Amino acid sequence: TLEYALASDSSIRLTVSGQTLDVKPARTDSWRQYRTVGLGTLELADGEQELTLSGSGAGGVINLRKIILTPTPKKLPTTIDKTPPIP
Repeated sequence: TLEYALASDSSIRLTVSGQTLDVKPARTDSWRQYRTVGLGTLELADGEQELTLSGSGAGGVINLRKIILTPTPKKLPTTIDKTPPIP
């Protein structure tokens, strides 16, 4: 999740360990009016990671207040028991 202010149209790219998320956040029409936007989900390996945030746009890219990384629970495999019930 990004918390940002954006007065002009811009595109943002977040790259972590070769995985990339692209987003075109909505304008806030002010550099002091902040909004949050979710970027998506990445799988991170254990250990240190390098995060790169880049962007493009006219008149400034983004006024970034913070980046929020939220862990998600691992999905457990789903199994279906096909054993017939005992009468």
